[in-house]
Amino acid sequence: MKTACFIFAVVIVLALSNGRFLFKTSLMDLVRYEKSAEKKMKFHAVLSVIGFFAVISGYYLALDILRGAKSLWFTVGFYPVAMLTFALILSGTVLFIASFLPFAVQAGKKNKRKFYTETKIITAPGFIYRIHSNSGTLIMLTLLSVATLSASSVMALSLYYPIAAVSRMAPSEIECRIEKESEITAIKQIINKYSSDADVTFLQTDIYKVTSTATQLPMEYSIGTSKGDADNEKILRDAGFECIPYSNYIALLEAQERQKVPEQSAALNDNECILVKYQPASDNDEAGNIYPLLIGNEEIPVTVTAVTLDNPISFANSVGTLIISDNLYDTIAEQAVPAAKILSINGKSIEDNEALFQALSEYLSKSPYLQGNSHRIHEIFSLSSSTFLLLGFLVVLFFIATGSILYFNNVSAITDSKSDYNILRKMGYTDKKIKKIIKKQTAAFYSIPFLFGLADCIFATLVYKSALMQNILKNSFVLYAPTMAAIMLTFIIYLVYYHMTVHTCCKAVLRKH
Repeated sequence: MKTACFIFAVVIVLALSNGRFLFKTSLMDLVRYEKSAEKKMKFHAVLSVIGFFAVISGYYLALDILRGAKSLWFTVGFYPVAMLTFALILSGTVLFIASFLPFAVQAGKKNKRKFYTETKIITAPGFIYRIHSNSGTLIMLTLLSVATLSASSVMALSLYYPIAAVSRMAPSEIECRIEKESEITAIKQIINKYSSDADVTFLQTDIYKVTSTATQLPMEYSIGTSKGDADNEKILRDAGFECIPYSNYIALLEAQERQKVPEQSAALNDNECILVKYQPASDNDEAGNIYPLLIGNEEIPVTVTAVTLDNPISFANSVGTLIISDNLYDTIAEQAVPAAKILSINGKSIEDNEALFQALSEYLSKSPYLQGNSHRIHEIFSLSSSTFLLLGFLVVLFFIATGSILYFNNVSAITDSKSDYNILRKMGYTDKKIKKIIKKQTAAFYSIPFLFGLADCIFATLVYKSALMQNILKNSFVLYAPTMAAIMLTFIIYLVYYHMTVHTCCKAVLRKH
């Protein structure tokens, strides 16, 4: 109902404003409306400078988010800075197109050597005239392009990022906690019903909880919740490091077919450890820190030789994972009981087997500690499909609207100037030169919305990823592949519309009589 009322209000406002304009304008003036801007053009240098610096200031504020906790986005607040950035870029875009672009081209006319060429002497005044007479349309198209590019980029990143993060959230194909040894036999029997291949590996990891007396500890030491309560993860996890042996760590990474598995020769000494980070370290890198571990009545210090994002066990079963040497692990095992026993199951034959996962889920009474790589990906697609279908539909509509308006606006303007092109032909311009002029004039009005949309899209995606998405992956270039794909798709669609426009305009202007 709210959506219907909003659309109804928009239609009423548009009908009243357009009706007022139509009643005040005669039919002849309406036909000649495109020519109404032929009065002397005035360019304001002050507005041009304001527009330029407003856009640059908006982009600078967007980049400021990369400073993390020190940025204005965190010290002042996300929403105030977001609204200021939006206002600067919006007002800057309007002034840049309406004032700065024609002012820059007009200033460029002073360079006689570059201006007085057979094509630029035609295209530059035509560009200034069309900017002056159609600045509102061009601004609207630019903002529509910004919305199209940003929506498609954010949609692609929002779908791809959770799937890429599954490698950390659920690194094994199937993973569960073992309460009794008999459960292992039962789980193997269930798996044999759905897969008889010999490539399935079963690795059991006993996790030992160890506390530390260090004054400064990483956030992974205490974050997380216990999933065993009926109130859905409201019980806080007991603070401490969850220790696993180095040999198990290597075996799990190999079973999960991780791309970069540490070499076995780089085994840890008894006073060394590897800390598994929940998210990439920003200001504080724990490498080199010393954490005294309380093992029985003894305090054994270990030095963090490296930090890693390659967690071998899902965060549902282990947070604050500390990889220690096998000897130190055996010492802990002699004096304590495991905090948890994790069974990790991997193999090509059980991948993407939702029926197997559901069978295990029923056997384990829908345990929250049961995790699965393929299952998590299925879940993401299932939960997000309707949202992304709607967003995809809107993006397609934006593409059609932007491309169609650009197409008809350019065709209308160039067809309306058909007599001018006939004069050029009488002056000695060849069809090839006229076609080149048409291409340049059309390219200018396609490139402005696209380039502005591209710039705004890049900064909007940067802010979205940095502030509104949980960062548990490194900022590698691969993560921006969906954004690049969305931009390339937009570029291809614009290119198709551009060639269609040029073909139609050339056909109309160069048609033989």
